[in-house]
Amino acid sequence: MCLAFSCQIARLVQAITEVESEENSLPAAAAEALIEDDCERDGASDSKRALDLLQRRGMKALRSQSTDLNDTAAQEQCTGEFSQCGKDHASCCEGATCVMQSMWYSQCIPAGTAAEQNRTAATSFPKGVFNKKGCCAFADSYMCADWDRREVQLAYISDALAAERGFFATAGVSYDADTGLSEDGSTFDAYSGAVDTKHGLGFSAPSKEMIQISLLALSLSSEGTGLVAYTREEALTLLEKKVDAFEEFDATFPAFGGYLPWFCSRGSKPTSDGKTVCRTLNDPPGPLRQTPDWISSLPSLDNGQLAWAAYSAANALSDLAKQEQGEQQARIEKLGKRWSQRVDRMKSTAVPLFFNAPNGSNSSGWMPGTVRIIAHLRNLSQDAANNPNNSYTVDDMVLNGPFEDELMIVWMTLFADWSAFPNDGAAQKDQLWADKAANLFAVNYTTKKGENITVQRGFWASAHEQWKLLVLPYLDIPLVKTIFVNTERARLLNSIDHNFPGLFASSHAPSNAHCLDDSDYCSDEGVSGMSQIGVQWTIDKMSVTPYAAFPSILIDPGAGLAWYNLMLRLPHMQTTAGSVESSDLRGTEIANFLTWDAKATTVLAMLGGTGPQMKKYLERDGHLQEFYKLIGTFYDSVFDDKKITFDKPLAFMRHKDSLPLPPLSIGPVNASYVFSDFATCECPSAPVPQVVSNNVRQGCGY
Repeated sequence: MCLAFSCQIARLVQAITEVESEENSLPAAAAEALIEDDCERDGASDSKRALDLLQRRGMKALRSQSTDLNDTAAQEQCTGEFSQCGKDHASCCEGATCVMQSMWYSQCIPAGTAAEQNRTAATSFPKGVFNKKGCCAFADSYMCADWDRREVQLAYISDALAAERGFFATAGVSYDADTGLSEDGSTFDAYSGAVDTKHGLGFSAPSKEMIQISLLALSLSSEGTGLVAYTREEALTLLEKKVDAFEEFDATFPAFGGYLPWFCSRGSKPTSDGKTVCRTLNDPPGPLRQTPDWISSLPSLDNGQLAWAAYSAANALSDLAKQEQGEQQARIEKLGKRWSQRVDRMKSTAVPLFFNAPNGSNSSGWMPGTVRIIAHLRNLSQDAANNPNNSYTVDDMVLNGPFEDELMIVWMTLFADWSAFPNDGAAQKDQLWADKAANLFAVNYTTKKGENITVQRGFWASAHEQWKLLVLPYLDIPLVKTIFVNTERARLLNSIDHNFPGLFASSHAPSNAHCLDDSDYCSDEGVSGMSQIGVQWTIDKMSVTPYAAFPSILIDPGAGLAWYNLMLRLPHMQTTAGSVESSDLRGTEIANFLTWDAKATTVLAMLGGTGPQMKKYLERDGHLQEFYKLIGTFYDSVFDDKKITFDKPLAFMRHKDSLPLPPLSIGPVNASYVFSDFATCECPSAPVPQVVSNNVRQGCGY
């Protein structure tokens, strides 16, 4: 690590000095002397002096001086320092690449390593402001951005993608390089921010595969924002490895019917005491295998998500093959057919695996005519398609909610093989939706100003429950869109009314936050007032998570990105692998996890989700109007007689479907925190295009 004392440090010292009390400040003359010395000092004592001062002072002072730090003249004076840093200090890297990672130090990255290759790949994508400089702590500089400008949104998404590639495109952090299979995530050092690339969690689930496969499919499509998560070659290579693994697992364990349990990403191995554990990166790679607690069972909710992702990949590959020629066309055509076979396999086995058939031995007497949440398997060698009684239920947990679990019900309704039932299972499918309608409720959320907003009642009202919006074109249906616009308005206004520095969704919590069930994963992070089940309502126990902004990003990209950015501005919420799982409300502790759910869902939303592509694919397969009718009728049965629009626009509404922007007054309860960013993730100050401070935003607030 090269430590370079730059002119930016001196300016930070001066900025803090000018706004802090005389009792605790470095004399202004001393700060001035640092600048007058041409910013050329490289001594440890000067660097330590500056760092010590920064640690003693709060970032609150820095933020009050953000305008001064963005001064154009200051940028011109310091540009040379940043551009020359690598050349000036390359000697300490002993031939490796010296990369400027922050305003005061560079990092030596050996040529040819995964870190160097990932950085090169990231910089090949469309540029925002900060990914050009190889840094990742860009949030503060978007504080006053005009979020309604599409060019600002695209620049921000570009910066976010460049940072998040440190997660979703980095082997050993989010997926296994040998098998191509996702890993649930990774961790990082809570003090330095250094990401662990050698000890991934080693296991994953169908829902994590769904996110990665969806991003891969979008990367093969020419539609959308023009931004992509993966290069074409990355996408094709990973899709090849994944389908290899899926095919082998299906051939070995046909009872799973092409679907997946929770699995070991690198295969499993026996231990000396006779148990089975997931392999680590220290072990040679093996085939996809069940985790020890899912040897003979599989979840229906996660697999509903996976089925739609496979459908998206198969169609994206088919479309891409038509645009290619020669060997590349043959390669893509072959890969597309293999994914289509995966899709067909899942269509044929969904009903025998997951449906509790009335009077069938596979129902075991539990909730006949429903879809089981967990399918248990008697004989792993029996093919699911031909042996419906091989799957059975051991509890009364069924899929009948109007949340993310709906994806499996829609899949089974539109695509599953119901030939074992009269009239292609029409009565059975109708009953599934009737049961679901009994759990769909319209409720009024009342704001602090006394405004009533009609929303869909949530379970916890966690943003995680809106996952289906990422996948299918729900927002094309006018009534449904109005309901979800209202639901996100209520979510955001709840945080504004209570001065919460972010939004809530099920996630790992910081150590000082506590779930209702005392685990480290808090499912009960939601919005009181529009939830069925009680949620956290104590400042000392609650935590916010950036991915809770993903539904808002889908509905109103400007507002959603502004809220996402608000949470990234909390202390230590940005790393070289992108956003962090969660922060407590005081901005004093974080959960040092990096997971697919709490990170890549937001990336998928930034790219528009797969809804627009699914619309095209469903129309081509003759199911789009059926989908519209199915979902429209479902919501109409509950919301048809409810007043869900407003007599006059709400104060924050910038356009018909607008959501409220976060006021600048929102912040952590404890605003005297120090060191907002990890040293590994700080950025040189730089102006953001289209930054505004006008009457529309009222100085960045609404």
